[in-house]
Amino acid sequence: MPQLDPTQLDLQEELTSERLRLRTVKPGDGLRLHTAVHTSQKHLMRWMPWAVKPMNKESYVLYAEQQYSKFQKREEFQFLLYLPQSETVIGSIGFHHIRWEIPKLEMGYWLHKDFGGQGYMTEAVERMSIWAFEALGMVRLAIECDVLNEKSAAVARRAGYTQEGILRHNRRDILTNELSDTLVFSRLASD
Repeated sequence: MPQLDPTQLDLQEELTSERLRLRTVKPGDGLRLHTAVHTSQKHLMRWMPWAVKPMNKESYVLYAEQQYSKFQKREEFQFLLYLPQSETVIGSIGFHHIRWEIPKLEMGYWLHKDFGGQGYMTEAVERMSIWAFEALGMVRLAIECDVLNEKSAAVARRAGYTQEGILRHNRRDILTNELSDTLVFSRLASD
């Protein structure tokens, strides 16, 4: 299988699913992203190291610009989640640790505290997984989460990911600094 040239990919910047609009992070999204993170900080900080001390407004403005640049360079793919007729960010989903020579990547996600338990993240993971296989040509997608993060693990399972194993003492608990384990899930293009 020849190695992909990511710069040759003609990629959509907006995707849709049954109940969501997913759009790449762009310049101008920083303040919306800042609001969503700061509103959900207490909810997110249990599992997301960056949420313990979230960035200020100016830093989120710069972050949005940097993420769009990374999208254009095919280095990372960070999308914001919206309800169809809204400009309020309800979450984010992204691809990082991309290895084009395989090709494979890792997916991460978070959801605003007011929108959990409604299947939105499972829907987003399913939609982004299809996009990764079809548009990016990926053969392997991975999701990792803390062994105690039952909601994130449940999303991975509902989206058709297989638990491959547990990485023992692979991380530190964000709040207690105790060693913790990581669940590893994957989904293959051939699944």
